[in-house]
Amino acid sequence: MALPGVLVADADSGCLAAVAAVLGDLGCINPVVHVSTVGEGIEWAESSAGARLAVAIVDLELPGGEGLALVEWLRSHESCPGAAIVAVTGSADVDQLDRAFRLGVRRFLAKPFRLEAVADVVAELGRPWAWTAV
Repeated sequence: MALPGVLVADADSGCLAAVAAVLGDLGCINPVVHVSTVGEGIEWAESSAGARLAVAIVDLELPGGEGLALVEWLRSHESCPGAAIVAVTGSADVDQLDRAFRLGVRRFLAKPFRLEAVADVVAELGRPWAWTAV
């Protein structure tokens, strides 16, 4: 049985690497997929037949402001129904945050954030990669 994956979607490669390092420090041995566009995230999920996600950390400010589109796609796709989604944003757009909340996002990180905040949020989620393998 494959371990569920962890998706980190952010256009900033430095942020991607730092978040992946924090996940590794927390004991995440699952595949960590880095994407910088919505298309890459959807392409990965569609091409990973049978892959499951435990958690997705998604920057709502992906190029073109399409982070919400990725969250919506993740919520509706069969490989991600129970994935914990953490939204990252530097925006104070109340409509954007409200839409993310309505899509099922329950954890938010405001940019810029301290890496310890990622660890705190993941700890609150109960380290989802420790959930049952698929």
